[in-house]
Amino acid sequence: MNFKEYLTTTNALQYLEQNPPERDEHYIELSTGTTLNFSEPDKSDITIDDISHGLAHTCRFAGHTKTFFTVSQHSLLVEAIVAEAGGTTEERMIALLHDAPEAFMGDCPTPLKDLLPFYRKMEELLVQAISDKIDVNIANLPGIVTEADRRALNIEAKKLMPKATWAEEIRFTRGIVGVSDPSGELVSLPPYVCKDHFKSKYWSLKLKLDKENDDE
Repeated sequence: MNFKEYLTTTNALQYLEQNPPERDEHYIELSTGTTLNFSEPDKSDITIDDISHGLAHTCRFAGHTKTFFTVSQHSLLVEAIVAEAGGTTEERMIALLHDAPEAFMGDCPTPLKDLLPFYRKMEELLVQAISDKIDVNIANLPGIVTEADRRALNIEAKKLMPKATWAEEIRFTRGIVGVSDPSGELVSLPPYVCKDHFKSKYWSLKLKLDKENDDE
């Protein structure tokens, strides 16, 4: 039996029955000193400090890049593309936080994620907890965010990966604070700088979004 034949819900459940987890609760300690339970994430466990810290210390493409480029920088790039396309403040916030679960789960490559149905479920639980915390739904990405994420992926792949023959060539010459220089070259920055840029963008969008909601 090959792996694809093995990968069924029935076989997965049988595996769990034969190899039960050694613990009932699955906590990790976060940068702020609090904890997150993967088995039952709660919005009270989520802070923007931990999200920004985790994303700023996580490298894109599972770390197989020419230079260090963080998920927080990717998030800023996606947000900038959405803003340029005329996205609303809420869509820009969704763009900024679309990969927020990776702050706790790491940047799992999509081809691997497709083989891990339980990872997908944990991701869903985290997405819901984060959405509840920030009062913005990041579960169902608007088309403008999905397209911006696709464009960012291709831009990053062409500039950061050794070959990226699979990636689409997209002209990119924008300077974005915390992401690229004026010519559009992606910059490698230390995590603490990436974290500050991400938090600054988050709070500016939150203030704008809160004002828009109050004016309604």
